[in-house]
Amino acid sequence: MSLKSSDVTVTAQRPTLPPVEVHKAAADQVLLTGATRTGNNRFTVAALWPGDHPLYHPDPRGFGDPTFVVESVRQAAIHLSHRFHGIDHEGDRVMVMNRIEVDVAPPGLPHAGERALPVVMEVTSTRTENRSSRVDLTLEAEIHVEGVRHARASVRWVALPARQYAVLRRRNGAAGDAGSPLLGAPPARRLAPEEVGRRHARDVLLAASDGLPANSWLLTMDRSHPVFFDHESDHIQGMVLLEALLQAARVTRRRASETAGRRDANVSSPRFGVDYTRFGEFDRPVVVTAGRATGPEEGLVLTAVQDDRTLVRAVLADDEFQEALPC
Repeated sequence: MSLKSSDVTVTAQRPTLPPVEVHKAAADQVLLTGATRTGNNRFTVAALWPGDHPLYHPDPRGFGDPTFVVESVRQAAIHLSHRFHGIDHEGDRVMVMNRIEVDVAPPGLPHAGERALPVVMEVTSTRTENRSSRVDLTLEAEIHVEGVRHARASVRWVALPARQYAVLRRRNGAAGDAGSPLLGAPPARRLAPEEVGRRHARDVLLAASDGLPANSWLLTMDRSHPVFFDHESDHIQGMVLLEALLQAARVTRRRASETAGRRDANVSSPRFGVDYTRFGEFDRPVVVTAGRATGPEEGLVLTAVQDDRTLVRAVLADDEFQEALPC
């Protein structure tokens, strides 16, 4: 399925939205250029994926970073909440992500060098309000890059009254922000960028440490990072935890491939689902672990655990584009 060429042209010519519309601080971290209602709970959301993004870069085969899909639908969820679902910017509600799913079509996402790619997302997004004043929202999107569908994604999130959010944070045992020296501090050893599929040492979120189980690492963070910590938060941002899990997946798959003598193997993840279950605190260590799924699930299971409580869990498909999206 292809979109009209006019859709792509309009996307490429628009400026990106103001950062406040997607809860960003820096304009260069905004991907969305606009959104239009096209029907009952139906929207078209436009975006631009920069070719020179400081963090999301193509893999060794030249395919685009699937994290672009995650960040695009995350920003779309926030923007639609404010513009079409009645969640005021200055209101007393706090938005919390619950689940994200991504399914990339073969052979992978395109990347056009330094040129930005125009993206159009055909979105279905609904809102349900219950008696506690909590608003539950969902988004399902088909992602078209330069007019061709390349991925599907979905997001579930909730808009909580500030008082409910405060109760959740107290139950979580939130402590004062003591910085992040315990997260990946010595004697931990930060992994090399090439091990986690990134280009720069500051982008690495995993550190090896004596005494941890196999395929486990400490979360290590640079709170001045321009992408991971674009804006302030009272907990570890969800995109930071997701990136840590994806880095753990790349390490695990790369080591398995090298053991099997396949150094050029695809270590990216065309399909994955992520569940957020608790808030992560800045002043206590977080352990990221990779393991095999048991039971009906198939694939690589990644978790981030703090104080013996799971903060986030992801299941990444084993296949390398074995299931194509229907045309």
